[in-house]
Amino acid sequence: MKKLLVSAIFLSITYSQAGMFDQLTDIVSKETSKTVSENNLMTSITKNIDITPTQATSGVATILQYAKTQMPNTDYETVLKEVPALSNLNSSSLTDSLLGSITSLESVQTAFKTLGLDPSLISQFVPLIIDYAKSVGGVDSSSILTNALKGLV
Repeated sequence: MKKLLVSAIFLSITYSQAGMFDQLTDIVSKETSKTVSENNLMTSITKNIDITPTQATSGVATILQYAKTQMPNTDYETVLKEVPALSNLNSSSLTDSLLGSITSLESVQTAFKTLGLDPSLISQFVPLIIDYAKSVGGVDSSSILTNALKGLV
C-alpha cells in the first residue's frame, strides 16, 4: 500500500511539473527567436558592409537614436513594438545618455567617426535597417522609419 501511495504521489508531482517544462520551453523559444532576429539584422549589415558586429550594433543604435528624435513618440513605440530586435538594441538608458544628442546628420556622422566607421556608410545602413523593419514588422514600420531617416540619405 505504501508503494502504491508513493507511486501515486510521484506520478502526480511529475505530472503537475510537466507544464513547467512547457513554460520553460516557451520562454527559451521566445528568447532564441529574439536573438536570431537580432542576429539576422546584424548578419545582414556585416555581410553587406565590411564591419565588426560591435560596429554594426553601435551603428544601428546611433541611427535608431536619430530616428527617435525625428518622429512622434507614438510612431517610435509602434516601430519598437513591431520590430522587437530594434527595441532590444535601443532599450537601455545608457544608450539614451550616450546618444541622446543625435539629432542631425552631422551628429550621426560624428558618432560614426567615433565608432571607427566612415560616415559614408550611413547611406548603406539606412536601407538595410528599413528592409529589415519591413520584413519583420511590415509596411507600417518601414514607412515610419523611411520618413524618419530621410535626412540621412
